[in-house]
Amino acid sequence: MEEIQKGKDFAELAKKHSDDPSAKKGGDLGYIDRKNLSEPLKQAVSSLKAGEVTPIIETSYGFHLVKVEKIREGRTKSLEEVRPQIISTLKKEMTQELADEEAEEFHLKIFDEDSLKELAHSHGKELHETGFFAAGERIKGIGRDKAFSDTAFLLEKGEISEIIKSSEKSYILEVTEKQASRLPELDEVKDDVKKDIIKEKSKTMAEKKAKQLLEELRAGKKWTDLMTDNKLKSQETGFFKRKTGSIPKIGYSEEIREAAFSLTQDSPYFDRVFGISDAYFVIRLKSKKGIDKEKFQSEKTRFREMLISQKSEEILRAWLNVLKEKAEIKRDMDRIL
Repeated sequence: MEEIQKGKDFAELAKKHSDDPSAKKGGDLGYIDRKNLSEPLKQAVSSLKAGEVTPIIETSYGFHLVKVEKIREGRTKSLEEVRPQIISTLKKEMTQELADEEAEEFHLKIFDEDSLKELAHSHGKELHETGFFAAGERIKGIGRDKAFSDTAFLLEKGEISEIIKSSEKSYILEVTEKQASRLPELDEVKDDVKKDIIKEKSKTMAEKKAKQLLEELRAGKKWTDLMTDNKLKSQETGFFKRKTGSIPKIGYSEEIREAAFSLTQDSPYFDRVFGISDAYFVIRLKSKKGIDKEKFQSEKTRFREMLISQKSEEILRAWLNVLKEKAEIKRDMDRIL
């Protein structure tokens, strides 16, 4: 996020840092329908305009930054246009149902065998071994998967899990080995310890200095004189909105956002400093401006249409689910053409 705010290219950063399969393409996911996003991502992306980046978003898969490159307005498609999508969705749903049924049948047979390994061998299934992993860590061959990791740490050695459903996959997990946490020898971690101590002391000094500067400002010292005397250079964020994700030059901070919008020209300084990562901020209000009424009306219309579309999707999905419950369904993959 800090590198993005400094103006570095999002695609290059994605290639360098992203764990997503799209990293090789600079994180390019193509056009995505909002309804296919998880709720945290959907909410964050829906409020952005083209060119804007979300705040840091946490989901069960990890942490995300998403940049909206282009927005294509929604429209009602004809049946012929969506036929391939409908077929793909039906095949996907049927395949998932069949996979779930197979996983359940396989799980029931575990009790007739001494181990998951023997059962897999007798049924021609391939087992995957993850190796050791820590809680919340990326798992070899799986990636970051909260459901998988949480289940693994609840099991004892030799125990086999229930079916773990995560995203579009199902897992049956057996813990073959557990390694207790331990305190490493100093020689193993001395370089890291040294870095941590320097980092912690630097943070403490930065916080102390920020508090001292704020006291001087609140005592009446001028901002420009304070910057000159301490050989500091202040930065302007520019205007930002109350609901926009990241604050320019600062990053994502609900505390700073709320504090900034509570300031007035008569009281331009907040009564405390703010810490984000390794930095501390003294914030000062420079100016405020009201809403653009024309822009507000256009945004209001856009959000209204977006909400109507979202509700329509929810109603359609609920209606289809009711029909499914009442219908007698015969699965025939070959007839879905």
